[in-house]
Amino acid sequence: MREPDAGRRRGRRLDPVALLAVGLFVLLAAAAWPALQHRLAALPGNAAIAAIETGRPLTEAGLTRALESRRAALAALEDGRAKREVGMVHLRRARDPAIVSTVRWADVPAASTALRSALARAPADHFAWYHLAMAEALGVRAASAARALETAYAFGPYHPPIRAARTRLGLALWAELAPEARETVLAELAGTRSGRRR
Repeated sequence: MREPDAGRRRGRRLDPVALLAVGLFVLLAAAAWPALQHRLAALPGNAAIAAIETGRPLTEAGLTRALESRRAALAALEDGRAKREVGMVHLRRARDPAIVSTVRWADVPAASTALRSALARAPADHFAWYHLAMAEALGVRAASAARALETAYAFGPYHPPIRAARTRLGLALWAELAPEARETVLAELAGTRSGRRR
């Protein structure tokens, strides 16, 4: 009677290929977990971030939701885009006339800090450079704003969603811009005007 038990024990040995597959699945799931947490935490603020990016109106509650969701997402996983979006929220909170009657000065350095942190992770992000230029200009640091704007043009010379706003910023910083950047601003201004005539 002992022989069938011994046979069953031999049959229960784990297959090395199955063990490898299970181990690989566990490893991949563990590696993907922070990214999944990041995406889930960011989800409640996605609509507000989209409104910021397109210039649509937002409430204070929407900005708060966007900021809290990005902070929660960053707690799960460091990400350059989420850091840029934190900076964009601070910038919008600082100057949105629908929300504040005067500039909220505390949000200006917070915007610059978040945007610089984003650029440390993604130095070619022209959208972050453009927002940093706005934050620096709002903080009355014209030379720094001009350098950021020049870098935004260098990495993203053609970006229709921000073309008109970037041109206005370029004209406001005209005295601080290098000659090549001035030419780019004028070219973008010509493109903006021709686009309006169509």
